[in-house]
Amino acid sequence: MTSRSLPIPDNGVLILVSGGIDSAVMAAALHARGLVACVLHVSLGNPIDACQLHRVTLLCERLGLTLDHVALSYSPCVIPASDYGSASGFLGLQSLLGLAAALAWSRSIRRIALGLTRDDLEGAPATEWITAWQTQASVAVRGEYRFSVELPLSHMSKREVVALGHAFDLPLQEITWSCSRSGDSHCGDCPGCRSRESAFGIPSSPVAPPLDLHFQPTCN
Repeated sequence: MTSRSLPIPDNGVLILVSGGIDSAVMAAALHARGLVACVLHVSLGNPIDACQLHRVTLLCERLGLTLDHVALSYSPCVIPASDYGSASGFLGLQSLLGLAAALAWSRSIRRIALGLTRDDLEGAPATEWITAWQTQASVAVRGEYRFSVELPLSHMSKREVVALGHAFDLPLQEITWSCSRSGDSHCGDCPGCRSRESAFGIPSSPVAPPLDLHFQPTCN
């Protein structure tokens, strides 16, 4: 999406990372292109906060990126990984995007990237929701410039995301967390673990498609 008011230079992308597979692969792919301006992780006050933060820290150390971490002592918007594409998931993401927008605006960044995949977005009103959020956020900064939410993995399945991670030589098993329960290891029973095992358990992963930085259809 192109700014229609003040000409703000392209200062890169703020990426919102969760500690999971998708956002880790997105971070590596955008970092390889020199596009990452800021990495934000938000702890929502749930039992797996420490597990997620540890994995995000490992990811940033591996890529040489600086992490911005916001810890909320309480949040009614805890988003299980399996719910990102649901109505409750999008409401929770609106809260996270509000924090991301505040940080992005303070650093003259207008592009925010989310690691949502094709699987997350199936059956969800993504285009309408993102268009409305971008308009709301742009009004909040008095039209100085328009935020753009980009979904570089939106055309990819979880299996394809894992394949892309392997192409970047990411040790995904060690630096990501998918379980909805805290502990030293994944439980193997929750929806997040089952999705993870399915993605990693394919004998021959498909070749990952090229990364598309532009959310389609474009929200104007």
